[in-house]
Amino acid sequence: MVKLVCAVVGVGSVFSVDIELSEMVSDLKEKIKEKKPGLIYFDADLLKLYLAREGDTWLYSRGADIKAVKAKKIPDRIKNLMQEHLLLDEACRLNNDEYFGDNLEQVDRDIHVLVDCPDEPDRVIKYKRKTGWIRWCFYGELVLMVLAVVFSAVVVYCGKGETRVRATTFTVADCVLASLIGVIGTRKQRIKSKIALAYRRWGYESIP
Repeated sequence: MVKLVCAVVGVGSVFSVDIELSEMVSDLKEKIKEKKPGLIYFDADLLKLYLAREGDTWLYSRGADIKAVKAKKIPDRIKNLMQEHLLLDEACRLNNDEYFGDNLEQVDRDIHVLVDCPDEPDRVIKYKRKTGWIRWCFYGELVLMVLAVVFSAVVVYCGKGETRVRATTFTVADCVLASLIGVIGTRKQRIKSKIALAYRRWGYESIP
């Protein structure tokens, strides 16, 4: 059992994961997800892992590059280590000679793995934006409800004669407002359901 220190690029999180070197890269992804469930809310296989190593030298936790990563920046040196051809293969074991080998020397302040989280799919971002917009509709809905109550009170207050015409007008307006409230509520629920659908289609899990 070894401790692999992981740095999540773009997020700034650095943590260690306990794992056997005889396990697969895919197992490491699962353990990373288990360690950070609040950070990684999508399927583990969507993670991209890279060795935090240049030649035989691991990145230093107090070095300028890791400090930049902790500040949610991506320096050029980190970008160079995250090239597509350097991506760890899920079908390989961690003790592969190209990765960690069988005898990984555990040295304090070594960073072993760079973790790249996928961008949120356009569909999810689109529906999130709509949900933000619908929040303003919620406040408008509250205003409409208040107006509906006021109109109802006026209808009750209105009596005979000429005021009946006004009362009828207010009643119609009350019905229109109630219909608008219903439409907004239905639209809000449809958008919320599409967010969940978009996440599932892209392999994401629901955010707790």
